[in-house]
Amino acid sequence: QAEEAARRSYQVQAGSLSAALTRFAGLAGVNLSVDPALVSGRNSAGLSGEYAVEEGFSRLLQGSGLQLQPVGE
Repeated sequence: QAEEAARRSYQVQAGSLSAALTRFAGLAGVNLSVDPALVSGRNSAGLSGEYAVEEGFSRLLQGSGLQLQPVGE
């Protein structure tokens, strides 16, 4: 399964949502564009374990009311 093959192990500390998203995007090797006003003052519980990229972003955004919007490839 492609989804299983895409799973990798990630460690992202809890804290600022902006920092967590930036760190995860860097580890996952994807480009991420975030409106700073949307994530300002929001926190993330972080991430520890094996996740596919979309699953990881969903987990980091959990409880924030925000969601990932993939654009292009």
